[in-house]
Amino acid sequence: MMIRAIACAALAGVMTWPAVAQAYGPDNPVGFGLGPRAGYYKAADADEGNWTGGLQARLRLLPFLGVEGSVDYRQDDFANETVRVRSYPVMLSGLLYFFPNPVLSPYLLAGVGWHYTDVDFRGALSGVEDRTSSEFGGQLGGGADLPIGERVTLDADIRYIFLNFDDEIRNRAATDIDADSLAVTLGLTFYF
Repeated sequence: MMIRAIACAALAGVMTWPAVAQAYGPDNPVGFGLGPRAGYYKAADADEGNWTGGLQARLRLLPFLGVEGSVDYRQDDFANETVRVRSYPVMLSGLLYFFPNPVLSPYLLAGVGWHYTDVDFRGALSGVEDRTSSEFGGQLGGGADLPIGERVTLDADIRYIFLNFDDEIRNRAATDIDADSLAVTLGLTFYF
């Protein structure tokens, strides 16, 4: 049901984009763009933070409203590197721009994510069976877009990602693993 709602919203956005872009003109930040992104994630109980990379797509529906879809790769180690978690978060966020202008556009973001997660137990836990799961999480944050060309923006944001592993993973690790994360991301979007 949720996937259908997201697909319908995305289809409606793509279908109405040309009319919205034409209504606001080339000087206003409305349109669809794609680009790379990099980030630094630190899960609450992770041994240390890690760098990550991915791709993002942004659709500015109105000068003050946008949608971002992204996919990343990240890896975290927990419990003195005895639990290694690799995940591929696929996230969808709404962006609310406060002062959309051609110089700097700050925004708040809120969204949801699906995290395909592969858990490997290592070292003292190497006898524990590895686990693959899908986790659902939410996110809140803020950032800003900085135009660096006529159809190119640089965006930077900080977001808090709410993510809980299922009980089976925590039971196998014999410890409570808090995977909530603080993420700082930097992206480059090329608008069409």
